[in-house]
Amino acid sequence: PTELGQLVQMSSSFWINSNKLCSDVPTEVQALSSGVTDWYITQGNSIGTHCGWQSYMVDSRFPAIDGSTSTTTIDYNGQGLTGTIPTEFGLLTKVSTFDLRSNALSLTIPTQLGNLVEMESDFRLDANLLSNSIPTQLGNFKKLTKSFILRTNRLCNNVPTEVQALASGITNWNE
Repeated sequence: PTELGQLVQMSSSFWINSNKLCSDVPTEVQALSSGVTDWYITQGNSIGTHCGWQSYMVDSRFPAIDGSTSTTTIDYNGQGLTGTIPTEFGLLTKVSTFDLRSNALSLTIPTQLGNLVEMESDFRLDANLLSNSIPTQLGNFKKLTKSFILRTNRLCNNVPTEVQALASGITNWNE
């Protein structure tokens, strides 16, 4: 944060290395570097790079989410992915196929995936380690006709009404 630039009396040992920080160092903080010995900020960080979910994902094989919304397919079926599903996938509003099945993804299904309102072909998260409940926001997939599959996870049994309402229009339904 820019407030670190207020440490004007500091003369030695400014260490924020190995924290997986990204983006740019604020000008106010950079101004301190000329008067500080032992200035360590770049080692173990990604200073000067775009702060995306890859900086904290266990597995960074997903494409960069850099503000572009033109991506239409996310398909990483059986790639051995671990960690959580990034909430930033909800920014890719043109996605019509979302297939992350047969990996080792864990924790919850992000509610932000409900922003994928162009979802029409496949929504597959089966055979992972996902837990908790199915987000009601997945009921926003009004165009989905082919597959909605979440089986072989650790999800709660209750399917929200908003999601259940999609079942009649989907060929391969298996929550």
